[in-house]
Amino acid sequence: MAGGRKLRGGRDGENALFGARPGADIDDGIFLTSDPTLATLLSRIKDASTLPVPMLIAGETGVGKEAVARFVHRWSGRGDRPFVALNAAAIPPDLFESILFGHRRGAFTGAFAASRGIFEEAEDGTIFIDEIGELPVPLQAKLLRVVESGEYMALGESESKYSGARVIAATNRCLGEEVRRGNFRSDLYHRISVLSFTVPPLRERVSDVKLLANHFLGTFAERLGIETPAFSARALRVLSNYHWPGNVRELKGEVLRSALRAGSGEVKTFHLSRNILVESARREGAAGDLEDRLRAVEFDAIFKALEASAWVVAEAARSLGVKRTTLLYRMKRLGIS
Repeated sequence: MAGGRKLRGGRDGENALFGARPGADIDDGIFLTSDPTLATLLSRIKDASTLPVPMLIAGETGVGKEAVARFVHRWSGRGDRPFVALNAAAIPPDLFESILFGHRRGAFTGAFAASRGIFEEAEDGTIFIDEIGELPVPLQAKLLRVVESGEYMALGESESKYSGARVIAATNRCLGEEVRRGNFRSDLYHRISVLSFTVPPLRERVSDVKLLANHFLGTFAERLGIETPAFSARALRVLSNYHWPGNVRELKGEVLRSALRAGSGEVKTFHLSRNILVESARREGAAGDLEDRLRAVEFDAIFKALEASAWVVAEAARSLGVKRTTLLYRMKRLGIS
């Protein structure tokens, strides 16, 4: 199916934390928290999961809005039915209606075969529409109709179809402001925000950074079949000082990147990205962090030279303008093997 991702749920045990079942949402880290505000929010979301009404999840990019939607789906009583995810920001405007509602053969140029839309694919499960603010205004009226009555019409069809799917929408915008600007229908906004929750950004729950970083590190090690490495105390402090504009998603990527650099050894500060080291030093105002940044620059230069030479040390040394023995010494000092 173009434009959407379909998942059939399962009931394969429970995790003690919020009773969440193992799956993508645990991996995304949204349920791992020591922050009382987020813990309370997740408890409220769980309580609202079984209510047969639409839901709006707001929050910055990367906070885990889809993970929340999957959590709701699993606790809604629809967990054994399809979960279909759609990112409205990734859909060309002229394909929106077909992807949502489907089309019959010949409905438009290039429609050589009939296609089911996500409302038909979802059956009586859950439809997750991310970045719903990107929906064209003319299509919002048709979405409102199916949200209110379950009725919709495929392109080229003359008879209505019915969907029992629950709609969960997400946005990183202030939809109320979009309504005032005329970019979003007020009736659709009020309909999908009957239940509305805002997921806090990672910078507002700094205590979770260490928890999530260690969780992701263990997850990656398990997938790679290696012994779980550890962060140095200094590396964890640097991660905690960073402001994480990309939130949990950015942290997850940084942990994977630094773990691959460190190999099976301890993840140290110079394995971290330079922008994180610089930002952490700025926030701490610590002159001693210059050494960390210099080591990171050296690590980057050596690592890139080794990759470019297919890890032939002699070639990498020539490209860097140093002796092979000098490069081997520096590699050993930086933990590159």
